[in-house]
Amino acid sequence: MSRALRRYTLVGLCAVLALVWACAATKPAVPPPGPVPPEPAPVLVEPPPPEVKPEPPPPPPEPQQSELNRLLIQSESVRRMPAADAAKELEHARQAFGRSKTDYNRLLYAVLLLLPSAGGPDDAKAGGLLEPMLKDRGSNGLRAFAAFLYFQIAENRKMEERMREEQKRADALQEKLEALKEVEKNLLDREQPSPRKK
Repeated sequence: MSRALRRYTLVGLCAVLALVWACAATKPAVPPPGPVPPEPAPVLVEPPPPEVKPEPPPPPPEPQQSELNRLLIQSESVRRMPAADAAKELEHARQAFGRSKTDYNRLLYAVLLLLPSAGGPDDAKAGGLLEPMLKDRGSNGLRAFAAFLYFQIAENRKMEERMREEQKRADALQEKLEALKEVEKNLLDREQPSPRKK
């Protein structure tokens, strides 16, 4: 082998060695074998808790019925009853008022006295029951309704009085008319000649 060829071979060999050494230097160092670390314990994953549906909120409590509403509902119920049942309810209302003279009992008794189905209307008695409730000027709904009813009864009385007066005037005019007719008839009878005797 010539010298030149040997030199090229040596240079090539050195280049290969340099390349191998460079590659080895860039590789990460392999750690010396040691004890194998234990495998981590498996993590227990708990299942998600069951979905709890929230309970719907309880319905709001029904508003307490006012005494006036209760009275109106009760009186309307009695108004629709047959006469015999309505009369019994009127008697119950009278007894309740006799036991306890509350505004409610007084007003219910008065209202039922005004219902034709319960044997009424007895305006005079109902008005007498309502009158004491007018003295208190409070904002009580029952008292306001009592005042309204009392006013209506008073207006009905005035109207009935006017109708009675009108009826009296009509009767008086009718009597006068009948009297005039009678006078006219008498005058006509006098004016007619009496039949001649044969």
